[in-house]
Amino acid sequence: DNFSAGFKTILVPTYSISQLIKERKKSSAQSNNPAAQKLPIAPAVPAAPGWELKSLQRGDRSDLQDLRRWQRKGSGTEDPFNKFNKKLQFMTYTAEEYTSWLTTTDWNKQETDELMKLAQRFDMNFFMIHDRWPASLAARSMEVLKDRFYSVQRRLVQERGLTADGEYPDSILMNLTYNPEYEAQRKQQMEAYFGRGKVDVAKDNEVLEQARAIEACHRRRKADPKKAAPAP
Repeated sequence: DNFSAGFKTILVPTYSISQLIKERKKSSAQSNNPAAQKLPIAPAVPAAPGWELKSLQRGDRSDLQDLRRWQRKGSGTEDPFNKFNKKLQFMTYTAEEYTSWLTTTDWNKQETDELMKLAQRFDMNFFMIHDRWPASLAARSMEVLKDRFYSVQRRLVQERGLTADGEYPDSILMNLTYNPEYEAQRKQQMEAYFGRGKVDVAKDNEVLEQARAIEACHRRRKADPKKAAPAP
């Protein structure tokens, strides 16, 4: 049938009632027939021109050797995302260096060695380090673990004379000192802030609105000094 729609004509297919009944009976018969329900096996999709399926090679990631991906031909077997797979590097010590430089009353060598092993294993992720800290050793907070790790690194840099060659003088490790007490206090304040009730949140928002209004008033008076003059 032809349907006139103003500027163009749209062709609409029509079916008779008898045709619809036949189609429904046919589909119902196929659904009751198990043999008719079997779908044909799809043929293998050929590779697109210029592409090939290659195995992934991600350096030390031996668990990914069975993975494959499509790459352009001639692009090599190395995964281009290897440049993002970086390992954090930090200094370690010998037994003599520990005895001479790192001995302290709060930590023994076994605990310090375990801290360095966990830092290497988890890429200095102290949440994981604190979670995997052995129960057989003295209990340590995350702040204490961080303080010991950074103090060891700073002492090694100083004793090995690495500050003279220009590699470490401007680094955060040498210019900033980790404060575990301040870090613990900061976390307590953050937990208290996020643990506020609705009444406290409303009061804080009201104070912020008042502060914004005061700042806006100061800006207007600064822009127009006449408004700042006292009334006669």
